[in-house]
Amino acid sequence: MRNGAIRIDPELVVGLKNNSETAFRQIFDLLGDKVYNYCRKVTGDIQEAEELLQDIFFKVWQFRARIDPRENFEVLLFTIARNHLLNHLRKKAGVPVLPVSLAPEFFFPLEFQEIYLQLDIAFDHVRNVAIAGLPKGPIHLGDLFVMDPFDYRVIRYELKAADIRALVLRELEKDKVPHLFVSGVVCTLERDPSGAIKAVILHDREGHPLDEGKTYSVGMNSFIACHFMAGIDGGQTLDTTPVEVLVKYLASHQNVDYSNEPQKFN
Repeated sequence: MRNGAIRIDPELVVGLKNNSETAFRQIFDLLGDKVYNYCRKVTGDIQEAEELLQDIFFKVWQFRARIDPRENFEVLLFTIARNHLLNHLRKKAGVPVLPVSLAPEFFFPLEFQEIYLQLDIAFDHVRNVAIAGLPKGPIHLGDLFVMDPFDYRVIRYELKAADIRALVLRELEKDKVPHLFVSGVVCTLERDPSGAIKAVILHDREGHPLDEGKTYSVGMNSFIACHFMAGIDGGQTLDTTPVEVLVKYLASHQNVDYSNEPQKFN
């Protein structure tokens, strides 16, 4: 993250899960300011942000028994915060909500892949882009921060088709099920009769196999780079975040089509 990630000791999370109020207070002391700043950035109101902060940590305490200490606690916390803020904004607006599952092109529009970010292919992760919905009508800056509160940077790699397959397989090995979204390429998982993955098939948007000898500019956020590209050299940090890309996209696209489905691995 831009302000530096805070790594929570797993023992604190175990303590929280086991009803330790001391562990809960220590986690609040470590992460409370970041959650407050996020709430204030979205709402623009000090008192409202303070109330939301208390609500969010109350939810953490309320659902402590369900926490898996092996997972990244900060990702979990900001997922809770994001969902709570989204519901808060909906209720405050008093308008119907259109359930949507945003296509990856909304997060990394092709126009910006080619012009602004100079990317051929872009990946994102379901933990970073999965949202329940957006209010009908105008999209506000706060909506974008609700969708993506983590402030991850965009990382660009120069990869061949074999490298892209390896990225997909590393994610599957770690997550067990596909959690990546992709734009600029179509990924198909070829399976044997038992369901085990035999191969990752890559095609361009016209249905042609990717050129095995070509080097592609591939973008992803720093969450993916950290978890699935560790030890691989050549990544370049771009001076932007997915939210900043979205702001530029929406500035030139006044109407957003919610009917597109994300490209999912088959």
